Amino acid sequence: MSYLSELKSQLIQRYKHLGLEETENHLLIGRAPHLGPKSWLHGFYPPLSKDEMHQIELALETSLPESVRNYFSETNGFFFYNGVIEILGAPRIFTRNPDLSQPISIILTNKSDRPQNLDKDFLIIGGYRRDASKIIIDTKTETVYLVGRYDANKITASWTSFENFLLTEASRISNLFNDDGHYKPDCSSKDTLPSK
Repeated sequence: MSYLSELKSQLIQRYKHLGLEETENHLLIGRAPHLGPKSWLHGFYPPLSKDEMHQIELALETSLPESVRNYFSETNGFFFYNGVIEILGAPRIFTRNPDLSQPISIILTNKSDRPQNLDKDFLIIGGYRRDASKIIIDTKTETVYLVGRYDANKITASWTSFENFLLTEASRISNLFNDDGHYKPDCSSKDTLPSK
């Protein structure tokens, strides 16, 4: 079982009592009415085909790192704890219909919300809601960094790989929440960012 399949399985086990919704467009885990009437804790989107990945590469004029390709072969983006962390994907339809949830676009984010000083060898792959910081990957070394929303030189954390980032942060952030999807008594949204 891959690390993403294992993560998905753990989230389903822990939060299935809050509800599951699986359609051709998404897998939603754990209703979160305390966050909004249609809110969910976690969401995964169906994998991308090799052709869809190639279309991303053409649009961004870069090659996707192997770890990102592996990720896209399992899921086309996901959100974790109602967007504490959001990993980008490629929307297949553009709609404001909340029942047709789609990932945030990796193409649009890298073209229109890119820090001006972010080198071309880096790809934005996600972000943290708390401060809108960007999760970026070095397309050559596959090292992952957390940088400021507007300043790529403001590095606040790093991980040796995409897998290491996802596993480390999933474990750390899961420990901030109880089994009903609420912050534990001694935790808050300020704790969702990695320590400096």
